Order: sequence, then structure tokens, then C-alpha cells
Amino acid sequence: MRRNHFIILYSAFFCFIWLLVSFSSMAVAASSPVIFYSDLTSGPRSGGQDDKGAFVTIWGKHFGQTKGASKVTVGGGLADNYPEWSDQKICFQLGENAVSGDIVVITEEGSSNRIPFNVRPGNIYFVTPNGSGTGTVTNPFSPSDYIAKLENGEKGATAYFRTGTYSEQYAHPGWHANFCLTDEYSGTNGNENAFIAYPGEIAKITTSSSSGADRSNFRLYSNPAQYIVVSKFTFYAENASIGGHTGWRIVGNDINAIHAPSASGAINTGLYQDATPHNIYIYGNEIRDGSSGNKLDHAIYPSSGVNYLYIGWNYIHDNNFSAGPMISFNCNDAYNKNLVSKNIFIHDNQIDVSSYPARAIGVFETGQGSTIYEYNNVIIGAAPNGSCSVYAMSGNIHYLNNTFFHAGADNLGATLCFYSSTMYGHDYKPESIEIKNNIIYANDVASYYIRRTGDAPIPIVSHNLFYNITNTRDDDQYLLDQDKVMADPLFVNVTEHDFRLQDDSPASGNGQQLTLISRDIAGNIRSLNPSIGAYESESRGGGNGSGSTILSPPSGFKLQN
Repeated sequence: MRRNHFIILYSAFFCFIWLLVSFSSMAVAASSPVIFYSDLTSGPRSGGQDDKGAFVTIWGKHFGQTKGASKVTVGGGLADNYPEWSDQKICFQLGENAVSGDIVVITEEGSSNRIPFNVRPGNIYFVTPNGSGTGTVTNPFSPSDYIAKLENGEKGATAYFRTGTYSEQYAHPGWHANFCLTDEYSGTNGNENAFIAYPGEIAKITTSSSSGADRSNFRLYSNPAQYIVVSKFTFYAENASIGGHTGWRIVGNDINAIHAPSASGAINTGLYQDATPHNIYIYGNEIRDGSSGNKLDHAIYPSSGVNYLYIGWNYIHDNNFSAGPMISFNCNDAYNKNLVSKNIFIHDNQIDVSSYPARAIGVFETGQGSTIYEYNNVIIGAAPNGSCSVYAMSGNIHYLNNTFFHAGADNLGATLCFYSSTMYGHDYKPESIEIKNNIIYANDVASYYIRRTGDAPIPIVSHNLFYNITNTRDDDQYLLDQDKVMADPLFVNVTEHDFRLQDDSPASGNGQQLTLISRDIAGNIRSLNPSIGAYESESRGGGNGSGSTILSPPSGFKLQN
């Protein structure tokens, strides 16, 4: 008996030690650094300021407020010179030790996940509004001098714009833009031409009626430029701000645009007839304070036919665009012209329409076979009266692990709407609809959670949480969800828009495992039994982990750790 008693005590002791180590490991993992994305994905390790190569900025979380003993490696080699270091953003120079491989952040809490980077040749220039020098950090160029270098065929060039206001026409005068870029300014895949604000400085690119650049900041024209990086600027545009095309990276910008009716987007993408991967990345931009009052204006407005478009971690708020939507897919006659938009990923964005009730995301007109994935987004605020927060009229649409708060509207309004082929006189309808793992916390005057009209397809609906409509309707499609949760999701702090889940939330662990979504909006690994909504429950998540590539929020984004 004594021997058995000793064995029980001995086993209990080691179980306690094992649990202690496990919880300790989980705590470390929960605060390990996470990288989400970078502005540049390639660049030189020499030249530029102090011959230490390109400045590269990465966004993420848990980097620490100060650098201390932490470091960044590129291909295993230590980076050099850190002009910016905060908990969610690091800027460093590559330095002589950098080699092609992965960027990794290493802190006392551990190593981050990895994102790829290619070290390559290329020229580095510095620009000021009135520069007249040779393009060095001590003798900078003007913007027109940099444009002249690109006109002469440079590829893989990087220009850092110093503090100041840039309000002139610098490329193709006469087209009402600061930079009207045609194909002569293009980089190539892996050798992009870059326009980037200098670390820690405010470079403002603005339209101006006196200069003739009175509409847009970066405009696309016939034979538009490809493989361009635009990052870290402060933009003001009377109409659209940026038009991107194949291979563009539009990253970490503060955009205040569309103050006159324009039928456009603060960020637009080109129209495509081919089916090749276009690989456009719109990451971490803050798009705010538009004031046109026109429902034909949008924060992001991709044209049809795009293949591989990534819209991630943007913070869209306080835009008065009437009914919206803030992100809109709509190109006239796209269906009849077979302009197919494929592999569209709208993820980890925060869209706040509470100041000016509007629709958040709309898929209006696309070609047959279009595929759009909307996941890990947080959408805040009501739609206009009689309308919905998110809708589709074409394509194959997937809504996965989103959090909607006070969504929908009165007078037959809903959080999600799907329209028949006869609506607006169109001859098509959505092809398929999937709705899984979403929290739909409806506006208390909304009529529906999910509304479907006419011959729109019956959606696949499962493992969602629905809350806050007192009297639901018999034709509400939420009734199709056999695994639904009908309860308050118990957010951490609704007033502060902290939509993380309390430990006892009914959304915790009640989702369905989805192949596409391995992490939540904060970069935490989804558990095997994931939570419903954009945030994984902290009591169930697998920490930040390492090894995989993910992306990040802009500075204004209310990301909860």
C-alpha cells in the first residue's frame, strides 16, 4: 500500500511539473514575436546610407517597445542599423551580413515566424521636394530626377522620400496626378521599383489645383506600370489616391482621399483580360476621412479580371461615401465579357462604418467563375436603412471567421444579403455561398441575419454565432445552420471595440476547422477546435508559433494582443 501511495504521489508530482512547464511554454509562445508582412521583399545589402543597403520595414506584434537585446536576421545574417523599433513595427537596414533567405525577429521571448526576402543588386536614391543633387542621402534628388532614372530603364531601384510636401506633377504632366506611371517606369518581378517614405519621417504626397496635379497621387494610364512598391507615405487626394496594377505592393500608407464625387476608389486596381497571376498586395493601409458623399466611391475598388489580389490588415474608417460599400467589386458588363476575378483574399481588415452607416463589402458584378474569400475581418457599424453590411450578386463567395458588430439595418436590412438574378435587371446571380464560423452580432433594429432573395443559391451555413435580433423571420437563412450558437458572444470590451473573446464565451471552441484559416486576426494559431469569429479564444489558441508566413495591421488598426 505504501509503495502504491508513493507511486501515486510521484505521478501526481510529475503531472504537476508537466502542467507547469506546459503553461509556461504557452505563456512564452503567447508573447513571442510575430511578423506579418514587409514593404520590400527584395533589395540590395550595400549602397545607400552609410553603404548599409536598403531600409526594410516589417510589421507585426510582440517585437517589444524598445530594441534592447532583440535583433533581426535576414537569411541568418544580422541586420544592421535600426532607425525604427516599436512593438508592431521595425525598420532596419540589410547590412553586409544579410543574404537571401528568411527575415526573423528574435527577442528574449523567442523567435518569430519567417517571411522570405531576396538580397539582390539595385540602386538606392534619396529624394526631397526640391532636391537638385546626385541622389545620395547628403545630396538628394528631386522626384523628377528619380522618375528620369526609371525612364532610362532602371529596374530594382529604391527611392526614399524625405520629410516634406510633394504636390507637383512629376511624371506625364497633364494627367492631373503627382505620378502618372506608364510601363516605362515598371520594375520586374523580383526587381520592383520602389517609392518609400524615409524611416521616421513624414513624406506627404498631395494633390494641388495650382500645380495641375489636382486629382490623384499615383495614377494608371494606358500601358500601366507594373511591379511598383508604394509604402509609408501620407496621402491626400481630391479624387482617387492610388491606382495599382500587376505586381504592385501598396503597403502601410495613410490615405485621405475622395472629396469630390469620382466613381472611384481611394485605392484602385487595373482591368485585366488575361488569367495570369497578377499578385497585387494592399496591406496595412489606413483609409480615412473621405467626404464625397457618393455611393459610387469606395475605399478599395478593384476592377474585374484580377487574379490573386490580397487585401489584408487595412483600417478603413470615417469615410462618408453614402451607402458605399467600402470595398467594392463591380465592373460594368463583367459577366457578359467574362472578366473573371479569381483568388481574391479579403482578410484581417477592420472596417468601421459607425460614423457614416454604409455597406462594408460588396460583390456586385464579376465574371462567371470568380472566387472571393472574406475571412478574419472585423466589421463595425450599421448599414444604411433597408440595406445590408455585406452582399453578393455574383461569384463564388466564402465568408469565414468574420466578426460583425451592430451590423445590418432596419426595413428588411441584414448583415449578409444575396440577391436574385432579376435584381437590378441583371442576368446572373451568385454561384455559391459559404458562411462558416462568423459572429453576427446584429444591429438591434436589423430585420435579418442572412437574407436571400429569389433564385439566389441556398447558402451553406454552419457553426456561426447569431445574436441581438429579437424577432427573426421565417425566411432568415440563419435557420439553415444546424450547429449555430444563439447567445451573446461575450466580447472583452464592446465599448472599446475589443472583440477578443472572454474565456467563457460561447464562441470559444465552437467553430469548424477550416483549411484556409490557420491563424486569427492577431496572428495566433487556431486551435484544432477553433473559436467562432475573427479572434481565437486566448484560452484555447496555440500561441504565435513560428515557421509560417502571415501578414499585419497598420498603426491605427485596433489590434488587440
